[in-house]
Amino acid sequence: MTSAPIRVLVVEDNPGDVDLIREELSDMPAGELVVESVDRLRAALLRLTSGDAVDVVLLDLGLPDSSGLQTLVEIRRWAPDVPVVVLTARAERAIALGALRAGAQDFLIKGERGELIRRSVLYAVERRRAEAGRIHLVAERAAREAAEDARRRSALLAEASALLSSPIEFERMWARFAELVVTRWADCCVVEVLGKDQEPCGLTVAHADPAKRELAEALWRSRSYDSDERSSVAEALRTRRSLLAPDVPDSFLVDASRDPESVELMRRLGPRSAILVPMVSRGEVVGLLALLSESRPYGPTDLALAEDLGRRAAIALDNVSLHFQAQKALGEAEEALRVRDEFLSIASHELKTPLSALVLHLESLLKVLRARPDEGESAWIAGKIAKAIRSAGRVSTLIDTLLDVSRIATGRLELSLETLDLGPLVREVAERFAEEAHLAGCALRVDAAAGVIGEWDRLRVEQVLSNLLSNAVKYGPGRPIDVALEADGAVARLSVRDRGIGISPEDVARVFERFERAVSARHFGGLGLGLYITRQIVEAHGGHVHVDSTPSEGSTFIVELPRHRAAAPTPAAEAGGHAPGP
Repeated sequence: MTSAPIRVLVVEDNPGDVDLIREELSDMPAGELVVESVDRLRAALLRLTSGDAVDVVLLDLGLPDSSGLQTLVEIRRWAPDVPVVVLTARAERAIALGALRAGAQDFLIKGERGELIRRSVLYAVERRRAEAGRIHLVAERAAREAAEDARRRSALLAEASALLSSPIEFERMWARFAELVVTRWADCCVVEVLGKDQEPCGLTVAHADPAKRELAEALWRSRSYDSDERSSVAEALRTRRSLLAPDVPDSFLVDASRDPESVELMRRLGPRSAILVPMVSRGEVVGLLALLSESRPYGPTDLALAEDLGRRAAIALDNVSLHFQAQKALGEAEEALRVRDEFLSIASHELKTPLSALVLHLESLLKVLRARPDEGESAWIAGKIAKAIRSAGRVSTLIDTLLDVSRIATGRLELSLETLDLGPLVREVAERFAEEAHLAGCALRVDAAAGVIGEWDRLRVEQVLSNLLSNAVKYGPGRPIDVALEADGAVARLSVRDRGIGISPEDVARVFERFERAVSARHFGGLGLGLYITRQIVEAHGGHVHVDSTPSEGSTFIVELPRHRAAAPTPAAEAGGHAPGP
């Protein structure tokens, strides 16, 4: 690849001198030199500012529109990077020397040999190219340093962000943050956390010199925090604006009028430059980030980095505050749930005791009345008492349900496993529901296989089947109900099928949740807890319950229970409850 030709601009009003210069430069190889000429300073300036490069100017100081050193001054003003070789007569040597002092690269005496002209032109061009190369190297080095500096700053921000979002203890996080900033950038980093009314809540100081860390901490703790304090720190907090001090006096961080001792601490600490960044979150000042340098002055790029760090630190402070608030709210909610569950447990027991006594008295009275068939009103009274007993039974069932919800929420739903045959148990429960089913117009049919033996909690399995039968009678009055039991290897499968209103597909997934129902509470009573408790009992046995349902055609609830388990599990407390104690 050939180099570009040297472009020479001759600024000379004497055509003979121009021709002579062209002739003297003609010995250079063709294509290496391009010579242009103008005879006025104005024309020269237009050519130099036209955008086409000129490598060297041969300038006569005596032109029709300019003379003397002012001609050179104008050329240098409009084209400072183009080398100028002054053309002068012998009698003007003093002017030529003045031109050199004014910025000319060289001077030639008109009429000298062509070799001198060629050498002067080449020398001027080489000097310019060498200077351009040096400038290029300097610019390239500066660009590399800027890129490396940007990389370091980006790395610092990335590390700081990762640290500030990590799940570590609060004070430890700030200590590691300050140490990171000192390791990567500053000589000293101070993080001050402020609370309501800018009261100090925490102070973290890191310094590259361990001996000066205590000095910096003592200086910071000497602040008065008064509203009328006059210091750079107070100003930054008051205005909520960052402060950049390339050169700091000894009184920069303190109120010298109030605390001369702090000025001495500042002098001993010896920072050369400082940056103060108020940390603002949700419109409130939540802290202050201070950075000190002993070796170099901070500039605008340092301020931008510090403000970015300050914003991230403010977000971290806000997140910590929100976390503490959430933890407090969660603790209060858990305590409220604990109190609620404790109240339910106590209230249920308190209600259960007199209710049980009432039922016993009613049952005793019913037996007495039934033993006197000859008395006229005995049958009527007996009927009323029987209804009262059934009502008391429903209240008792409701209390038992609330107790179970409390046990489940607090992780205290325990199982008493025993070996039993499910067939007789299923038939027994179905028999107890026979009267209720008859009153609802439901034909209750039971198909229970014999020998379905396993380890289960008898009362809890009864409760599961009772809940399913109660739902079948409630939602399918006047329709048959089928109860089936079979053994399928290591699993006992119990199903209850009704021909009632059924459940829509979108409601199937939630019918086993607490307080959920697939129908309106206005038309069907209940708390929406029966199937929820059923699922908890079945899963406590290690089993599974699900429903197959078609709207308007009915539902089939299927319970699968493992027949043998090594131990009875205790389900974990649900969200809002507490794990059982030892």
